[in-house]
Amino acid sequence: MSDMVKNRRLWLMLALSLLAGTSWADVRFISPGIKLGYTFGQGGGFTTGIEGSYIVWRNEIPMAVVLNLDLCGREEKLEYQKVHLGWQISHVVGIEAGPTIIWDGDGPALGMTVTPFAGLVFPYGYYSYTRDFAGGRQRNEAGLLLKMPVALPGHEFELGLQ
Repeated sequence: MSDMVKNRRLWLMLALSLLAGTSWADVRFISPGIKLGYTFGQGGGFTTGIEGSYIVWRNEIPMAVVLNLDLCGREEKLEYQKVHLGWQISHVVGIEAGPTIIWDGDGPALGMTVTPFAGLVFPYGYYSYTRDFAGGRQRNEAGLLLKMPVALPGHEFELGLQ
C-alpha cells in the first residue's frame, strides 16, 4: 500500500472521529496527545509536552487517569521539566489534579498540579498551576492540548473510579 493511500486513510479516520464527538458506543478510551503552551514567570517560555489519558465513562461523565511530560525552554538550555500523574473529571469543561515532579535549576521537587480545561475532542485550551511542596516554587502555564481519543474494545478494566 502506498504512503499516499495510508495518509489519506489516516486523515479520513481523523476527520470521522472529529464528527463523531462523544457519541462513541464504547465507554473506555486511551487518548494520546501533544501540548503546546507557554509558561509564565521566572524560567518560563514556550512549553511542549506529551500527554496520555485512560478514560472511563461513568454515569455519562468521563473520568480519566492522566500522565504527562512537559519541557520548557530551548534545546540548548532547558529551563524545566515536569512529570505529572493526575485524575481528571470532565464533560466539555473539566479539571485534573495530582502529584508532580519538577526539575529545574534548583533541582528536583515534588509538588501538585491543578489544570482546568475546556473543549470537546481536540484541540482544547488549558491552564495549569503547579506548586512544589518544599520550596514554594510555582509555575503558571496556558496553551492547547491536541489529543486523539481511541476507543478500547473488550472487557472493562477497573480503576476504582466508581
